[in-house]
Amino acid sequence: MYTRSYGDRSQTTGYLSRETITLRQYDNQVLEDFLFGCGVNNGGVFGLSAGLLGLSRGKLSFVEQSAQKYNRTFSYCLPTSSSSSGFLTFGKAVDKAASADVKYIPLTTVSEYFYGVKLDDIILDGIPLGISPVNLFSSPVTIIDSGTVITRLPETAYRDLRFEFRRYMEFQGYTLISPISILDTCYDLNFITKVHLPIISFLFADGTMVELDPNGIFYVFRLYRQGCLAFAGFPDYTGHTILGNTIQRTMEVVYDIDGGRIGFRSSACE
Repeated sequence: MYTRSYGDRSQTTGYLSRETITLRQYDNQVLEDFLFGCGVNNGGVFGLSAGLLGLSRGKLSFVEQSAQKYNRTFSYCLPTSSSSSGFLTFGKAVDKAASADVKYIPLTTVSEYFYGVKLDDIILDGIPLGISPVNLFSSPVTIIDSGTVITRLPETAYRDLRFEFRRYMEFQGYTLISPISILDTCYDLNFITKVHLPIISFLFADGTMVELDPNGIFYVFRLYRQGCLAFAGFPDYTGHTILGNTIQRTMEVVYDIDGGRIGFRSSACE
């Protein structure tokens, strides 16, 4: 038996099993004695998902169990909607997709499960926010996580970003509305065909700057014709910054674990 819980309070309990699996997309490569869980009691925000593919540093993740074949290297691109196509590649397939357009930054060790990066500042329309204190994002570290939806910033940093974003949107004439769940900077999009957004970029400790796609910084609730800044705050004392999957949309994110680096390539999918 196994029991596993996740940061968003989802949990699963079930039986551990071993099986031989064949990856048809990768020249029918075979992984023998692959260990996986069959959940019988699941709760949380899984929705209609058939299962979870573990891509962490953990010993039971797909990345670690397939390390001899794929060298702890993988990449993905998350599309903007279910009508668009993204991709997930492992091992040598990443090398074909990678190019001079990939911007690499160093990976840092957070724990046996998480991938860490060193974020220094956030830039809005070319102007650094000048987040203070300067080590706010590195105490203890910034985590990049494909399983977290909304990016969480220390409250001090989030307030600075929110202030500048709201000022920009007010200048553009958008109407601020009530918060939606943890998202507190939301706008009425009725009768609006195109939303004009500021350019938001991340500045990392090695000087690399990565520009986020507009689809990644603004979470749109199409049914209700509303949209929100896709960031939320964490209390500063938690020391956590989590780069969630919404801001990763349309970018290829390349994990070269043995090489100690992570890369970003813009406009890799729609």
